Amino acid sequence: MTDKQPKGDISPGEWLAVAIAIVPFFLKRAILLGQHDYIFWLTADYSARIISLIGVAMARRSGLFTPSRPSAGILTSVLIFMALLAAEFYLHAIVYPVLRAHFNYFELWRFPSIPNPLVRNFDLAFGVLLVAVSEESVFRALLFSLFERWRLKPLSVIVLSSAAFALIHLTSGTAETLDAFLHGLLLGAAYWWTRRLVVCIASHYLFDLYIFHQ
Repeated sequence: MTDKQPKGDISPGEWLAVAIAIVPFFLKRAILLGQHDYIFWLTADYSARIISLIGVAMARRSGLFTPSRPSAGILTSVLIFMALLAAEFYLHAIVYPVLRAHFNYFELWRFPSIPNPLVRNFDLAFGVLLVAVSEESVFRALLFSLFERWRLKPLSVIVLSSAAFALIHLTSGTAETLDAFLHGLLLGAAYWWTRRLVVCIASHYLFDLYIFHQ
């Protein structure tokens, strides 16, 4: 961002970076509708996430990432991380079953089974980490920077970023979408308080690792 550019303005280059970061999530979902071949699925998923991270890197290089709050201390960040992870598991144990029982509609897309143990272990080691890094980089770090450039209030930033996060789960059904929105609120609040993306990535990764390992 140059000195001539008002704080709330987004340059064409920054908009391009945002588009490259976000669009692959939705495009991948459309491509994978009705697709059950796990090799094709993983190829499309990994490719989309890597392209998305390129968009995040472009946004950072263009100056979109401007800190609006200092990072929390290590002890505070660790405590928030522990509270975040506990809250995510609470949602999964208590709230998610209710959503599945009463709001499970329009499920168009489901993660295929991976019969090859080597591929499955690779996906658990690398794929799940890529999920956490890409989604937190986009829906927390990038969108927070974008919305805060517009001087939105913290609650609005958290809710809007959570809504965007929920939308990329839309083809998984209403239960998954609502669940993603609730997790997004938790992750967004943690990021707002700590300004340490690693807190959100670590919690997201550990939670997903548990889910996909079941």
